Amino acid sequence: MLISALLGALGSVSVIAQTNVYSINTVGYMNVTLAPGLNIVTIPLLTSPDQTIETIFPNSSTLGTGSPFTGDEISFFSPSGYVTTQGRANAAGWFGGGGATNTIPPGTAVWYQRNNANPVTATVVGTVVSGLTTNPLVAGLNLVGSQVPLAGDLYSNAVAGNDGVHGFTNVNTAAGTGQNGDQVYLWDTNAQAFNPGPVAYQTRSPGSFNGSSPWLLHGSAIGDPVISNVFEGFFYEAVLPINWVENYSSTQP
Repeated sequence: MLISALLGALGSVSVIAQTNVYSINTVGYMNVTLAPGLNIVTIPLLTSPDQTIETIFPNSSTLGTGSPFTGDEISFFSPSGYVTTQGRANAAGWFGGGGATNTIPPGTAVWYQRNNANPVTATVVGTVVSGLTTNPLVAGLNLVGSQVPLAGDLYSNAVAGNDGVHGFTNVNTAAGTGQNGDQVYLWDTNAQAFNPGPVAYQTRSPGSFNGSSPWLLHGSAIGDPVISNVFEGFFYEAVLPINWVENYSSTQP
């Protein structure tokens, strides 16, 4: 109900997790702190043996009352609505709405609700996908994240030192100032609100607003959407379907 209310407040309408990344070649692990309240989480690793939530956030009944994710909830977004699973350590791990069989593949993001006053850190181990990756986005709302473990500017990634790593160059732009281009909504975990509020980053014809970038904060010419860390997902609202293409090499920082 809380998530529905948040989206309703936006009208049309991501977890900031504080993460350290350590990688050797194409295998690495990530430490992700899930804050109390709502987070938007994405998993930019291929985990083994699968991408199920039980593999990523193990909450097996064998852990007993000491399970770190007891009582937490994960909500999966789709155009037809949310499917919610709940974790109960004394039951069979994650259950409800498909339970532990639900998956979080790279490129997909979910709402993670931490129903505990204390944060919890999850360590996720997996393989980094290198080369070209394509994430097809539908017209309308998409709850997504990068398919590679790299934070930074969605348009030109300052961390990698080059343009196009996150690949949001083939966006649907708007020539004027109306809200008819693609939009990005970022979630502020600390404030438990969308940042920068009810407005979003929007696309315009590049050149006249933000240098060569098509992105700006609605009503201004300030910068691009910036993903603070590799586990941060967000809402992307596309006017028309697009492919989010990323190109990542394991030699990048």
